[in-house]
Amino acid sequence: MKTKAITDIKTWDDVDELVKRLGEIEMDIEGKENRMTQEIEAIKAKYKPEINILHAKAKLIREELERFARQHRTDFSGKNTKILNFGKLRFKTPPARLVFLKKKEEIFDELQKLGFSDCIKIKKEVIISKVKTLDDGLLQKIGCKKVRDAEKFYIDVFRDKIIPTDEIAKVFGD
Repeated sequence: MKTKAITDIKTWDDVDELVKRLGEIEMDIEGKENRMTQEIEAIKAKYKPEINILHAKAKLIREELERFARQHRTDFSGKNTKILNFGKLRFKTPPARLVFLKKKEEIFDELQKLGFSDCIKIKKEVIISKVKTLDDGLLQKIGCKKVRDAEKFYIDVFRDKIIPTDEIAKVFGD
C-alpha cells in the first residue's frame, strides 16, 4: 500500500500520520545504531585479549629498554638522547612543578600583600540570572537589553503507540 507523499498534507490526520512515520523512522534508526554499537563492541571484545597481550609485551620491552638505558647512561656521552638504527632512546627532565605548602587562598593573600598582582588572576563574571531581573531602564544604562528568541518548533513522538519497523521502505510503503 502506497502512502501519501509528504507534500500531500491537508488535514491534521495527515499530520498525525506523518508524526507516526517520523517515529517509526527514528525508532528504526535507533535500532540500527544499537545493533551497530553491539557489533562494534563484539569486535572489540574479540580482539581485546590479543591486544592486551600485545600491550603487556610492549610494556615489558619499554621497561627493559629503560632499565638498560639507565644502567648504561654513560654511553649517552653527556647527551639526553641515544640514536640507534631503529629509533632513539631519550631522557627528558620535566620543568619544575609547583607544590603548594599552604592553602591557595593564603598564597593569594601573601602575593597580594607583597605586590605580586601579576601572579594573580581574578575572574570577573556577569551573573546573567541576576542581571535579567533588572528593569529595562537599568539594563539599557549598563548596555544590555532583554531579547526574546524566535519561537521554536518541536515534535514529540509517542513511541509507545508505534510498532517499530525494521525497514524504512515499509514505512513509506515503497
